[in-house]
Amino acid sequence: MVTNYEHLRKLQVWRCTVCLAVAIFTVSLQVPCFAKNDHFYLSPTVIAAKSAYIENHGSATLEDETYKELRIWRRWEIVGTRVMADVAVVVSLQDPQEGSKPSRSLVHLELIDTKSEETVYSASGKTVRDIVRELAKRIEKKEQ
Repeated sequence: MVTNYEHLRKLQVWRCTVCLAVAIFTVSLQVPCFAKNDHFYLSPTVIAAKSAYIENHGSATLEDETYKELRIWRRWEIVGTRVMADVAVVVSLQDPQEGSKPSRSLVHLELIDTKSEETVYSASGKTVRDIVRELAKRIEKKEQ
C-alpha cells in the first residue's frame, strides 16, 4: 500500500523531472538563435571606413588574394601605410585543429581600427572571398 508520503515524494520527483526537461528544451531552442546572432553587432568604424591597409601574416598568395577581393568589392581604397588607413585588414592562416576533417588551413581576417588599435571585426573561413562577401552582406544589411 502506497502511503501519502511516498505519493508526495513521487509527485515531487516527477515535477522536478518535468521542470528539468522544460529547462533543457528551452535552452536548446535558444542556442541556435545565439549562434545566428553572434555577429549581430557591427562596429560603426567598419561601416564608416573609407580606406584600408592590408597587413599580411600569411603567404604572398594570401596577401594577393586579399588585395584582389578588396579591389573587387570596391568599398575601401587600399592604401600603402597603416597610418593612412581607417582600418587595417590583418590576414593570417590558421592551422586546422588536430582530428578535424579539413586538411587545409583556414583564413583568419581581422579588421583593426587604426586610431584605437581595437579589433572591430574578426572572422575565419575557407577563403578570403568567403569572408569578404559575408562582411559585404552584413554591411549592406546595416546600411538599409
